[in-house]
Amino acid sequence: MMPAILYIFLACCTGLYITRKIVPYLERLDKTRCLTGEKVNLGSWMILLPGAFLTGTLVMVWITYLAAYMFRNTKDPMLYGNLVAIWASAAFVLLSAVRKTERYKKLIDRVRTPGFVTGFVRANFVEIILIIVSLVVWSFFMVRSLSVSGNTLRIGFSVYSDFGPHLSVIRSFSMGKNFPTEYPHFAGDGIRYHFMFQFLAGNLEYLGLPIDWAFNLPSVLSIVSFHMLLYSLAVLIFNSRLTGILASVFFFFRSSFAFFTFISCFDSLATGLKRILANSESHIGRTTHEDWGLWAQKVYVNQRHFPFALGILILIIIAILPLLRKMIWKIHELTATATCGDSDDEALAICEANSFMDRMKYGVHNPVCTIKSLAKRFLFRIGGWAEEFVLRRDAWLPQNLERAVFAGVVFGLLSFWNGAVVIAGISVLFVLAVFSKHRLEFLIIAVITTVLAFLESEFFIGRGVSAVSPGLFIGFLSGTKEFTGIIKYYVELLGVLPFVIISALFILPKGGRILTLAFIAPIVLATTLKLTPDITVNHKYVIMGVIFLGIISANFVSCLVRSRKVWTIPVAVILIFLLTVTGFADIITLYNMDKRRVELKLDDPVLEWVANNTAPDEIFLTDAYCIDPVLLAGRRLFYGWPYYAWSAGYNTYERADVVRKIYGGSNIGEIRKLIEKYGISYIVVEDGNRNSTEYSLNEKLIKENFKPVYINQNYTIYRTY
Repeated sequence: MMPAILYIFLACCTGLYITRKIVPYLERLDKTRCLTGEKVNLGSWMILLPGAFLTGTLVMVWITYLAAYMFRNTKDPMLYGNLVAIWASAAFVLLSAVRKTERYKKLIDRVRTPGFVTGFVRANFVEIILIIVSLVVWSFFMVRSLSVSGNTLRIGFSVYSDFGPHLSVIRSFSMGKNFPTEYPHFAGDGIRYHFMFQFLAGNLEYLGLPIDWAFNLPSVLSIVSFHMLLYSLAVLIFNSRLTGILASVFFFFRSSFAFFTFISCFDSLATGLKRILANSESHIGRTTHEDWGLWAQKVYVNQRHFPFALGILILIIIAILPLLRKMIWKIHELTATATCGDSDDEALAICEANSFMDRMKYGVHNPVCTIKSLAKRFLFRIGGWAEEFVLRRDAWLPQNLERAVFAGVVFGLLSFWNGAVVIAGISVLFVLAVFSKHRLEFLIIAVITTVLAFLESEFFIGRGVSAVSPGLFIGFLSGTKEFTGIIKYYVELLGVLPFVIISALFILPKGGRILTLAFIAPIVLATTLKLTPDITVNHKYVIMGVIFLGIISANFVSCLVRSRKVWTIPVAVILIFLLTVTGFADIITLYNMDKRRVELKLDDPVLEWVANNTAPDEIFLTDAYCIDPVLLAGRRLFYGWPYYAWSAGYNTYERADVVRKIYGGSNIGEIRKLIEKYGISYIVVEDGNRNSTEYSLNEKLIKENFKPVYINQNYTIYRTY
């Protein structure tokens, strides 16, 4: 266990350096201003600590993987991979500590100062409570969905099907030898699945953590880190702790009309509420696949690599936020100098006018302005804007080349952690780049990210093959290409959120509408493009857009609260209820679903025999399973549960035909050719094959031509060589 803890510790220490390079203004965060022009009230540790874990882990895991790959022909490549990564990280951390001894001495002296801890807690009380709540809540649901008791692995019913690929990839590294890496459910054809988070979990199990801890620990750290960065982004934009808290709440509890459509099906509210409290079958909602929990908290318990990648995306947005702010303030300075009277007082008033309603008092909205002054001001603005947007050097040239390079490398390394986040992130950064200074920084980030993503795809998948196949697909899951139909779909799916966002546009500070446009970009992407065979996968883009828009809606609600008028507080309370009530129903359903668990024996006789008597890189032909003892032993299946491979773009139909020819074939010569072609080492025959509707098992032929090496009642393993 200690090597695993040391690994995480060194990763975090390495990440401290990387995070400071990506967000160079952390050292002067107390002097940073938000969109409203106020100094930001946020401790730099709220960005530095989660950023350190995420970036350090990302880089260290890649070093481990690449080093292990270089030693793939050795008996234990994971050993060499970890030795290289740990020693390299330790040397880097030690060198960094020696170079910055004075900084660390000052930090230690500061911590030792009497009253420091008390003062820190008092100044950061809200943030500390947020972290504790996030840590407790997510630990509860992560552990509840995956735990080990004795020799029994317990998997929550809500996540069992999707944990098939997760656990099989984890075990293919901790107990197998998956180099070059292949998809355990589809051996022999590379890997198109973003697997690096599972590699991390597999490595932690290899280093001594039990499998549940190996998966749960980085999962909890990832989502808590994401939560901290989401809060920090909200505060950096609006300088409001209440906005940060509400953004966190809106992330956890989704907005939807699903609660109301569900309740409307019953004779009384009490009956509907009782059904929600007892619901353990599927999530509520009438839109396509909403019953799967596509939009519920289940996503983060299930797709645990998702919040890890989201956290890094937010870190990069935080890094480039000053470039947007710089352009916004330049434009508003121009607006101020183009006022009706050009007086200093009026110019200052316009510069400080943050909302649309405030700006209505000035400029072109002032009815006393003459046509002549309007024309003069219009021409002045056009010329000034053209200069700021296009002609000035700072519109294009990088302000901090180091920031752009580090951000590009980190974002590019994310492609095989979660490719969807990279694609959505590029769409967000593109919109922000249009309205920001120093646009070449955005271009550098995009180019480095694209190059690294391409190289990773070539390395893992192969030349000429891509994990994504972009194509026009209008409507997402709405079932229509009509604009009105798509709008109706999103209104039912997102509830009052779209209306809150529209209302928020009228009170947003300078740059708020640009951020809103950028945050909508992933939703537009999901609604217009199909990148994989399964359009449902686009739901991640919608989720990302909704999370970011949650910051905008949180600011709107917090403005209502802070105004302290007679009517605004009740309206804010009603909006919070409408924006979260479906999320409360979702969390109840998730809790109820995981009362049922699937139990797998870690001391299963088949698992132990396979682990002890077969080579770690051998391939098994079995029935199409989600998870079985062979996969838990770290071995790969020729053809596992087909949906996983199909949704990733593999040719499952061709392989299913090969399975039929081997299990149901009558020509042993043809069968041996297929076995040799695909490198199949073992054939499993059990009741799943005997009862298959896909083929008629020719068990007699298999028994006569292959040697049985393991027999346990109705379960037989035949060796093909």
